[in-house]
Formats: sequence, structure tokens, C-alpha cells
Amino acid sequence: MTLPVPSVLPWQTELLQSLLTRHAENKLPHALLVHGMKGVGKVQFAQTLAKSLLCEDKQASGLACGKCTACGWFAANNHPDYREIAPASELDDDAETSVETDTAATEKVEKKSTQIAVDQIRALNDFMTLTSHR
Repeated sequence: MTLPVPSVLPWQTELLQSLLTRHAENKLPHALLVHGMKGVGKVQFAQTLAKSLLCEDKQASGLACGKCTACGWFAANNHPDYREIAPASELDDDAETSVETDTAATEKVEKKSTQIAVDQIRALNDFMTLTSHR
């Protein structure tokens, strides 16, 4: 049995259903690394999963309701308990898309990176020490 999930691509439905079931059973791992070829819908999948996990009034299937306060915050890209980390080359054009690298003491050159930078992870320190807002 597969979930009818309009916001997830057909080949992702089974995996999403499995992760939501594991979450309902309190067996979801503390972190997930989403990796794959460019253009397969990784970001869309991860965002749908995150939205479903943060939703305050989940549907029977475990998917986000799309109507609660948490879903509203997520839709506005403003949920206080959500942070997305991705290589700069995979972020949306609206987000910060470059990582600064020093080429000289006084000169900085910006370039798109295909790796998650150490500074991106260090920036999560304060976020990770806080308790959930909701």
C-alpha cells in the first residue's frame, strides 16, 4: 500500500511512508543524510519529510496537514525548529549560494561549493543547544 503524496515524486513515496512509520514508532534516527544525483527531488523529499515531522496536526497517513501553525511557518520558510544544510551549489537562488574562501589575506573570492562547509555546521551550534520552540 502506498500513500498518495502529491508533493513527493512517485519513486519517493515508499521511502517517505517508511520513514513516517518509523517516526510513529519512535524509531526514526536522530539524523538523515539525503544524497543522490542532481534533479531527482532530494530537497523536495527532505522538505516534505521535515514538514510532516514538524506538523502539529498530522493526517492519518502521517503527512503534514498544511493548515496548522507549524505548517504555516514552514510554508513561509520561517519555522523556528527547522534548518536546512546543503552544499552551496544545491541551495535555491534565493538563499545564500556561495561559500567564501580566502585566496589571500585581504582578498576573498566567492565560489559555489559542492560540499557542505565546516562553517555551515559550526553555525548550527547555537541552534542545536536550544530546546524545541513548539
